[in-house]
Amino acid sequence: MKKYLFLGVFLSAATLCAAKVEDISRINGEKLELRRNFHINFTRTDKEGINLYKRQLMEFATSPVQVPLKWYFDGKMPRSYTVELSADKNFSDVKKIVTDVNMVIVDNLLLSTTYYWRVSAVVDGKKVVSDTFSFRTSDIPPRWIRVPGAGNFRDIGNWSVPGGKVKQGMVYRGTRIDREPWKAAPEGIDILVKDLKIKTDLDLRGPHKNPFILKKYGVNVVAISYQGYMIGLQKPVIQQRTVELLKKFTDPDFYPVYVHCDGGADRTGTLIFFLEAILGMSDNDLLLDYEYTTFFGYRNRNTKEMKPFLDMINSKPGKNMAEKAVYYLKELGLTDDDMNKIRTLLIDKQ
Repeated sequence: MKKYLFLGVFLSAATLCAAKVEDISRINGEKLELRRNFHINFTRTDKEGINLYKRQLMEFATSPVQVPLKWYFDGKMPRSYTVELSADKNFSDVKKIVTDVNMVIVDNLLLSTTYYWRVSAVVDGKKVVSDTFSFRTSDIPPRWIRVPGAGNFRDIGNWSVPGGKVKQGMVYRGTRIDREPWKAAPEGIDILVKDLKIKTDLDLRGPHKNPFILKKYGVNVVAISYQGYMIGLQKPVIQQRTVELLKKFTDPDFYPVYVHCDGGADRTGTLIFFLEAILGMSDNDLLLDYEYTTFFGYRNRNTKEMKPFLDMINSKPGKNMAEKAVYYLKELGLTDDDMNKIRTLLIDKQ
């Protein structure tokens, strides 16, 4: 009887745990972050060139590092391999990838998660299954998501909050997906609908700007016009709308939700700041998550838009920025009960 042997090789940020894995990455025991911080130099100034630059910047600088999984098969080569990837060592919830080469690339992985993978093939009518291999992803947020055609796309999960961390896979933020230069490719739509299982599209541009393209995929589209920073929050209608929008996060059926405006920076940045403050994120993390949008377009805590907003928040009573923002939201009419419901749904207690 012939013996077929799978030797797995994990070539990226991981802890290598399988006995039959040859580690050629030389990072055994290391835990590296699945994100990149670089800027693409692009000098064209025409409209087409600027749009290309924006897309490249978003798709590369704000996408996760992809993870290649590679194996060696000792024996008669099969026609194809099936790779199973799961965060459960029993493979109860599994993603299957079929390939005709001995490597696959995976991305959009959860942070702080041990992944298990194995490979199977049919040779001479018999199924051959490899050992189970594993790796662990890094802990450091943000969790960037690759959505071809869109950008600045990230999960607000895994930030530390009192009593635990923000749950992953619940609230995503990013650009619009319906118009160039930020128009999701068919693969991007598949990632939103099939992989991330987005249930609600929360569009802060309002109904006149949303073409409701996700509705045909069973996604609930909620389009409400919003205006960020103090230019919006000085208006009673925007104050009322802030409460209206945040109350939607008290509904379990609202999730997973994709929150966006045009670029996912200002209107989205303001609303997400309030949501993360309700969850209790630290001053530093609140500002960091806002400023990560710099990889999409310059955003800083000291800009003429953000500084007056922060000055208003800091004028309220409280020991930190989160408490001060909560105090302000109570002034607008959001209740403790509303905020506790949001915390129950979005905090992973540890």
